[in-house]
Amino acid sequence: MLFLPRNQITVQYCMTLLTLSQLSAMTLLLTATENPEAVSTYIYWLIAAVVVIILLAAFLIVFMVRNQSLKKANKRLEADIIELKEYGLQMRDTLVAWNENNLSQATTAQSAVESQSQEATDEESPYADDPDWHLYMKLENRLMKDSLFLNPKLSRDDLAAMMGVDKNRFGNIMRKYSGASSCTVYLNKKRIDHAMKLMDLHPNFTIDAIAKLCGMTNTVTFINYFKRYYNMTPSEYRAQQTAK
Repeated sequence: MLFLPRNQITVQYCMTLLTLSQLSAMTLLLTATENPEAVSTYIYWLIAAVVVIILLAAFLIVFMVRNQSLKKANKRLEADIIELKEYGLQMRDTLVAWNENNLSQATTAQSAVESQSQEATDEESPYADDPDWHLYMKLENRLMKDSLFLNPKLSRDDLAAMMGVDKNRFGNIMRKYSGASSCTVYLNKKRIDHAMKLMDLHPNFTIDAIAKLCGMTNTVTFINYFKRYYNMTPSEYRAQQTAK
């Protein structure tokens, strides 16, 4: 089946009406020759048919002009939307890069301060003569200095390799000095502490964004750990800080 555009269908419809009107006029004229008294009636019908055709033609012209105007307006609107979308993406990338740069600078400065503080603590520790303690503190300093704990894929094997010991010795050292029941708990404690700093530095960041920035891909897990260590949810902490 052949489908025609709406404009062509309307034109054909008007042409059909015109043809029918012409046939009707011819029929009326033939009839009028047999019945002269009906000529005036036939003329009225013919005039009415012509008026209807003229109105339909006028409607068709208005419709076609309006349709073309709408198409042009839609194209301009579509171009504007595409341009605004591209501009929005550029602004988003710029803001993300700016935030990441500021965050990196703040994290580096904070890690340097913590590393210096930790080195001073090492010298005063009662475990200063214990080689395992020094291995633990070496790992601790490296994690804080380079912010390695922010990597969500950091594993127990990675930590053991950084410490330079086998898995069994690594487990004993961590249980003895970290106070954590597992490497996951140990790393997440550092991530939660870092998250609190991020919330203070960037009160406009969402909880989901904070969770990802501190190395926890699951927001629910992040909230649970935060509540475990600070007895409040991240939202409650933020509200508390805002009220001060």
